[in-house]
Amino acid sequence: MAEVVASSILRFVSDKLGAKVLNELGLLKGVGDELKRLESTLAAIQDVLEDAEARQVKEKSLGVWLRKLKDVAYDLDDLLDETAVKALTKGKVRGLPLTPKSIRVRHDITRKVKGMRKRLDAIAEERAIFHLREGTAKDSEVGSGVREQTGSLVDESQVYGRQQDKAQILDFLLGDCTEHNNNLGVIAIVGLGGLGKTTLAQLVYNDEEVHQQFERRMWVYVSDKFDSKSLMRSIIESLSAKEFTLPDMDPMQRELVKQIRGRRFLLVLDDVWNEDYELWDRLRLLLNNGAKGSKVVVTTRSRRIRQDEAHGAVSLVKMHDVVHDLARFVAGDECSVVDVRGSTAISPGSRYASLLFDGRTPSVAETLSHLRKLRALYVIVTEGIFEKFGARVVDYKNFYQRSAEEQDEDERVLLAIFSTMKPLRALHLDSFPMKALPAAVQNLDHLRYLDLSGTELRTLPQVIGRLHNLQILKLRRCTGVEALPESIGELVNLVTLDLCCCRRLSSLPDSIGRMGNLRNLDVSWSCITTLPESLSSLSNLQLLKLRDCYWLHELPKNAQSMRSLTHLDIHGCYGLTCMPAGLGQLRHLRMLPMYLLGDGEGDGGLEEIGTLNLEGELYIGNLQNLRSVAEAGESNLREKRGLRSLKLNWDLASWFQQEDVNDVAAMVEEHTEFVEDALGSLRPQPDLEELRIKGYVGKVLPGWMMDCSIPNLVELSLDSFVRCEKLPALERLSCLKVLKLIRFPCVECLPQLGQLPCLSVLCLGALPAVKRLGSELYGGGSAFPALEELRLDSMSDLEEWSGTEGEDFLPRLSELELMDCPKLEALPSTFPSVNRLTMNVDDKLLLSHLERGAFPNLKHLGICNCDVADDADMPEVLVERLASVESSSRIGRPVTGSGSSSASEVVMMTQLLI
Repeated sequence: MAEVVASSILRFVSDKLGAKVLNELGLLKGVGDELKRLESTLAAIQDVLEDAEARQVKEKSLGVWLRKLKDVAYDLDDLLDETAVKALTKGKVRGLPLTPKSIRVRHDITRKVKGMRKRLDAIAEERAIFHLREGTAKDSEVGSGVREQTGSLVDESQVYGRQQDKAQILDFLLGDCTEHNNNLGVIAIVGLGGLGKTTLAQLVYNDEEVHQQFERRMWVYVSDKFDSKSLMRSIIESLSAKEFTLPDMDPMQRELVKQIRGRRFLLVLDDVWNEDYELWDRLRLLLNNGAKGSKVVVTTRSRRIRQDEAHGAVSLVKMHDVVHDLARFVAGDECSVVDVRGSTAISPGSRYASLLFDGRTPSVAETLSHLRKLRALYVIVTEGIFEKFGARVVDYKNFYQRSAEEQDEDERVLLAIFSTMKPLRALHLDSFPMKALPAAVQNLDHLRYLDLSGTELRTLPQVIGRLHNLQILKLRRCTGVEALPESIGELVNLVTLDLCCCRRLSSLPDSIGRMGNLRNLDVSWSCITTLPESLSSLSNLQLLKLRDCYWLHELPKNAQSMRSLTHLDIHGCYGLTCMPAGLGQLRHLRMLPMYLLGDGEGDGGLEEIGTLNLEGELYIGNLQNLRSVAEAGESNLREKRGLRSLKLNWDLASWFQQEDVNDVAAMVEEHTEFVEDALGSLRPQPDLEELRIKGYVGKVLPGWMMDCSIPNLVELSLDSFVRCEKLPALERLSCLKVLKLIRFPCVECLPQLGQLPCLSVLCLGALPAVKRLGSELYGGGSAFPALEELRLDSMSDLEEWSGTEGEDFLPRLSELELMDCPKLEALPSTFPSVNRLTMNVDDKLLLSHLERGAFPNLKHLGICNCDVADDADMPEVLVERLASVESSSRIGRPVTGSGSSSASEVVMMTQLLI
């Protein structure tokens, strides 16, 4: 059964024969004809492979024939890689000078190709013995028509062995697994035809918990004959249960958005073949109009349909149970698990192996030295590993406290790998006990995948540049790596370079600009301070991840040359102060979480993002550097339908850098109208879900805010509106769940927030002019029906907090934080539903209510402004409560200033600006 996938390696090798380097080899005398004959023979064999693979189960002699064929195919693949490497290292073959050495190279290549052709010819002649038919599978598919259309119904009593797979998918569907800052979660069920992908999707589709979780469920059969109109029509008809007759795309899109807007839905797309990323991107934008928690399940045979990170995060379910057993059966002796502590039989003919390595068992190197045909080795370190934040971490302190003999065995294992396993294509050494990569790694010139994550490497050897076939290099969590060699730029075929969590890495070599095929570069959580300007020459780069590179202070000036860039993740890069000019030329850019306005002439302005179709979240900082109101309008935020979160920030500290207080007031007064008009021009798209604005010095809010023109807003945070006197009618935002109003020194009256049906978190802080919380805030009966968390902080003049009559007050409130409200005289309730309370240690009001039995169901008590280590000065009632709760936390006194620093800061700003 090991030959069931012979067609895969054969097709792969056949494609190689058309590669550019091998075309150069064809110019050598005698080689060109041999290569053409090889290609012709391969084509003839491929025509009968489907029939052979279908019949091999019953005809064992066919299995032997297929095994010989696959052995030749593997050897041919090795030969083609070897000759390609020689062409790369010595220059194009036809340009080699006629030296004795070059003549020997040419002769050697010709001899090996001819020998390989003869072996393949012999195998091809044997196919006549089995009377194999050409194109059998393809012909039968045409004759039988397309696959029968599927539906959602299934007889669960006839389904066996899918419990684990079903549970995994249900965890995804019923959990909060959605794309970053998007409403939509996507999961793909991947497997060969006939393995039960559709049945598995039907099982979860008809699950009772799924019925309760989703308002709408849709089942759409896609198949290989796919176009966007038919798919859109099928989804709409599945939703409405009636025929949709309008032929044009625009009414289809509008109807789909209308049907799903604000509703949590489940969409199953069965039997998907199409791999057009742009088409799926357009569909995903429409589906994002559903409520958060909406999910899409895709069944597919294609591995590429999983999507890479540049086109959205897609979870993956590999078929388990029956499929896993089938895979082991099919693999046969080509796949081994090397466990020298057990009795696993190792076949010298194995091409794929996993090594269970404990770092202490002898004779591992001896075992590996016999596996000379390996193409993939996955080393699993089993000792000294623990879980931290969901990742495997090596306990180096204990792991390296081993005898000299054990450390010698480590070196012998590496020597066995690098010296005897020359056909290796993939090598996984995550967390292997190694402090240096041996120079012998250059022997693995077929290597395409190398994972050195979690090792104690400090650098890479110069010879790393000789791995010309390498496509993926992972150094994730190599915390000792400080620099990379210049020779790394010779990895011209590298597609992915993962340097995430290399915390000592402070720079990248200039030679990185020579990696013309690089598409994914991850330097997140490193100490990078600058990026080489040569990075701009990587025109194929799609993902550049710089997340939480705190010390990075500048992006490449010619970043606009990275024309394929789709993701520029600079989230948490707090050292950046501006953006380079020209980012607006990156037409494919979808993810840009932060855009900072600089004050220099060469810095990029807001007009740069006007042409970008950004998605997810966007933070626009340093708005005090905005040059004109027109520039704000050119940002075109209203048309960015993919944006879900928008944060706008004016740096108030820049206003207060003036030495003369009068200069501060004059500057703010001069810019008031400008800031008001600018915010008016920064109106976001209407389907925005999160809006945060900080540092606004205008007196009035723009019309789009006063009218609450963002009806689907889920989270709203307004901070440091130091001159604003009136808040919008926020009670109109019926979808609002989180509301934070911080530092509004001039606001005296709050809107009727109690009538927000979904509000679960409310934070009110530093509102010195608010004196009363009562009926004006509640807006009538049944106030705050969904409120679970309430924080009142630095309300310096708050005197009265009244409840409601004839009903439970705040019935769902579970968490209360009450800090620095010195004038408050009474609480409106005993708060029986509250189980988490945060308070100041000397809050007399709360202390007196605790003594009278308030908060009877408290489970967690947080105490601020206290002596963390000493209970001697703590009130007795707090000591008693601390002994009775399940958990507690303490925060010490501020080093400088008072506990009400927020309030005093607001008072100071008010005095200066009003």
